[in-house]
Amino acid sequence: MTTRTFWLAQMEKIARPVLEAAASNRLRKEMARYSKNPNTALTALGRTLAGLAPWLELEAVFDAKERQLQKEFRQLALASIAHAVDPTNPEKLDFSDANGTGEQPLVAAAFLAHALIRAPKQLIKQLSEITRQQLLHEFRCSRDLLQHDDDSWVLFAAMVEAALHQLGDPNCDLLRINVSTMLSHC
Repeated sequence: MTTRTFWLAQMEKIARPVLEAAASNRLRKEMARYSKNPNTALTALGRTLAGLAPWLELEAVFDAKERQLQKEFRQLALASIAHAVDPTNPEKLDFSDANGTGEQPLVAAAFLAHALIRAPKQLIKQLSEITRQQLLHEFRCSRDLLQHDDDSWVLFAAMVEAALHQLGDPNCDLLRINVSTMLSHC
């Protein structure tokens, strides 16, 4: 077994359960078995996609088996995002504080934003216009959650704003991105 084959097997073992559950609209239900926190599903999806994003974006996959796996995971990722933000979906993920969990949805949203920024061709550009608009709405809902001014929380807010910018939001808050950049240089 090559190193790459081993890595792909580990990636599939970790990511497939999350993406398959999210793409089949049962991630919240599955995650409830492990945590009472309703934001666990968005956290799992955001962190999984943030980790996979460079590979999803990669165009130079030469092995046919890996290309097929990549194609499948790209489709799972897009279906997962669509279910996560669909307002008619009873299993929609919470990007606001509707469940009274505080600021955690901002962190989870930032990881999803990070994934989008890392895979713009395969995630952002492949979204349907409906999903894009719904995602814009959900990211905007996370804006009110920033209650701290320390570096990590400012970075989470900046990641969401950067994704809003990449998704084409003309009202993204560039100041949040600039403040984050200034803090990282201090």
